[in-house]
Amino acid sequence: FDGVPGASNGILYANASTVSHSDKIPDDMPLVVIYGAEDEMVPTWQSKDYAAFMQAHEKNVTLTTLQGEKHVLKKRSTLTKLCNTVVQKLSLGSISCKK
Repeated sequence: FDGVPGASNGILYANASTVSHSDKIPDDMPLVVIYGAEDEMVPTWQSKDYAAFMQAHEKNVTLTTLQGEKHVLKKRSTLTKLCNTVVQKLSLGSISCKK
């Protein structure tokens, strides 16, 4: 959105906000929030606070921390964990996470 929220782009952020529009998310829709524990680009508290907000609004949210990872995932084992988490939580049983 061309920078941090401000007068010129604030409406873009507001329209894209899943917090502002959380009432439109069905309570039974699975939400998966995943973050790297050592992320230096996006503060990890944002993921934690978002998941807590959604839980407080009775949304079906799962928070998964990827230990030893930053913003860009590097480890094959992490990618497998990420894949398995998404497949399980979103009931995508037909997808395989094997190499």
